[in-house]
Amino acid sequence: MSQFYFHFRTGDFLAEDDVGMDLPDLDAVRVTTLDTAREMLAARIKSGSRAFDEIIVTNEGRDEVYRLPAKEALPEELK
Repeated sequence: MSQFYFHFRTGDFLAEDDVGMDLPDLDAVRVTTLDTAREMLAARIKSGSRAFDEIIVTNEGRDEVYRLPAKEALPEELK
């Protein structure tokens, strides 16, 4: 298992994850990122909050390993 950190960017603001999550590989990172993005977008829509722009995932060395724009988490017909 490796430690990955999920940072949320909204405009110029970056909410950094200082806790992280243990995941086995990059496939698990991609699935977890997509699931997290969908849950966060749904919660923000329900509350009327501004949606984030993207999730940036880094590894233990804080190197970027994956990036998911928020719109990519939406079903095709909503993009």
